[in-house]
Amino acid sequence: MAFLVETKSILFVITETFIPLLLGAALWKLSRLEREFYEGRMIPPRNLPEKKDKLAVSNFT
Repeated sequence: MAFLVETKSILFVITETFIPLLLGAALWKLSRLEREFYEGRMIPPRNLPEKKDKLAVSNFT
């Protein structure tokens, strides 16, 4: 019976440790996404890599 009590307390500690870490990581990622919406991307659109096929077709038409 003592083993069962220790297992429950260990699981509780593990749960109480990892859930706040996961929530913190999720909030950090969401804040970065929100900042990207109102600040824009760091790379200007003209510097984004383009596909070679689209560029070749648009030049010859």
